[in-house]
Amino acid sequence: MKTFDLCIVGCGLAGLNLARLLKGKQDILLIDKRNISGQEDMIKEGKLCGGLLAPDAQKEFASQRLSIPVRVLIDPQIFAVNAVDLKTGASAVYQRFYINTDRAKLDRWLYSLSEGHVELWENTLFLNDQKEKDYHKVTVRKNGKEEVFLCKTLVGADGGVSKTARLGNVQKVPRYISVQCAYEADERYFMYYSFFDIRLTDFYGWMIPKADKLVVGYAVSEDRYKKDSMEVLVQRMRELGINPGRKINERSTLIARPEFTALPCCRSGDIPLIGEAGGFISTSSAEGISYALNTSYELYHAIMTDPKRYLALYEKGVAKLRQNIIGKIAKSKIYYTPWIRNAALRSKIMAVKLKNCNEESDYWNIK
Repeated sequence: MKTFDLCIVGCGLAGLNLARLLKGKQDILLIDKRNISGQEDMIKEGKLCGGLLAPDAQKEFASQRLSIPVRVLIDPQIFAVNAVDLKTGASAVYQRFYINTDRAKLDRWLYSLSEGHVELWENTLFLNDQKEKDYHKVTVRKNGKEEVFLCKTLVGADGGVSKTARLGNVQKVPRYISVQCAYEADERYFMYYSFFDIRLTDFYGWMIPKADKLVVGYAVSEDRYKKDSMEVLVQRMRELGINPGRKINERSTLIARPEFTALPCCRSGDIPLIGEAGGFISTSSAEGISYALNTSYELYHAIMTDPKRYLALYEKGVAKLRQNIIGKIAKSKIYYTPWIRNAALRSKIMAVKLKNCNEESDYWNIK
């Protein structure tokens, strides 16, 4: 039976970053149900994500001495968001600074930083864990066959659907269904759009240009989800003149959305949880990349500081992130109150006034 020092369940940015940080220091196994090393682009495969690096994520990349290679970027780079209430028609454009990436290529690049120094099992589904003395006895389904191995430390990095979190008595963070579709871009857009419609969800929807494609999605609580809601959302977008082209595909997943009564938890028994597996995600925007990078670093730092007391040190290290998320929850209570949001949109305070230029962004006319 194979034995590893550490096994990371999930190859999102949290798991991949932890592997990068610990490479060469421990015998590491990465497992994921996806094909991480061979994924081509986020439209067809990869983790369901908008692929925008918000300022908090950019700051965390910088603090960990990382820069993004050009091959990970995708046109156009985005300097504004158009917030639109689909029920009232209120809207405003705000200056924002996002790095637009292809999420599948971002994951593949981050994996390349530890490739050759860690073992990767792709197409592998985590099934169960049984504690035996100083080891975790882990059962997985690898390429359709069950396999068992031992590891000293098991880390949960398996996102909002985390099985590792469910192994312990972890307070359940409310889950939302995130649905995202890819469309051909018959028209060119230079902004990121965020959509609000209390008739569909108490969260929000989005549209992000990706080269000659658009990704359109929305997140909704499990109890309010309806199969035709995506079509309703797109139809209401079209009624306001926002026109995605032909639909290419549709995918969905579960994401966490912390509440005051259900804050992120950094461990499931003696299994540390990083990123969204522990509920570390913004309640106001669903931004999770900065938390994935931050929690994985805090766990790395705890392990390297004291391998025997790392769980207590990790819990202490992420306390500031829990406080940050409490602030995001408070912000969302204000921003997601329809009459307050609409008043803000109509006031145009801090909004960008678009000037009369070519109807189409000049970016798209560059040969």
